[in-house]
Amino acid sequence: MLDNIMGLLTPQIVVTLLAAIAAFATALTVLMPVLSRDRLATRMQVMATERDKMRASRLADLTKKEGQGRLRVAPKGFMQDIVERFNLRGMFETEEVRDKLKMAGLRGQAPLVAHLFFRLAMPLIIAVIALVYLFLIAAYEYPPLIKVGLALVAGYLGFYLPNMFSENVVQRP
Repeated sequence: MLDNIMGLLTPQIVVTLLAAIAAFATALTVLMPVLSRDRLATRMQVMATERDKMRASRLADLTKKEGQGRLRVAPKGFMQDIVERFNLRGMFETEEVRDKLKMAGLRGQAPLVAHLFFRLAMPLIIAVIALVYLFLIAAYEYPPLIKVGLALVAGYLGFYLPNMFSENVVQRP
């Protein structure tokens, strides 16, 4: 029996066992952070939701006490009318958009309405600017159909400008 145990302790077997243990430890070290759950993001989201609920109830109490008061519950004006007329809230408003705007420090209804309005307006504005530039200012030798196509591509990219704006504000130090 002792000879069998000594036969297992040859240098080749010992090195092989140590290499296997080292490979297992390395794999475990690399995989543990991937397998562990990140609960901080969930807790932060719950806390943000609770804070928003508390803020909304406080604002509601203030408006009740002061009548209409100085606080506006909803933004007014041209952008609000456009957002309501075209039902942009139903098309573009998501929890992700609200969270992005909150992370950018743009809280409340007015920044949300502005974001939704510019999601509709920026493609049109950028396409018109591109058309003016390509047809009137620049001296490109492209056929008119290509110039219109380039303006449409620029307008398509204008659809993402409000999102890029919020991303840049969030990433700003």
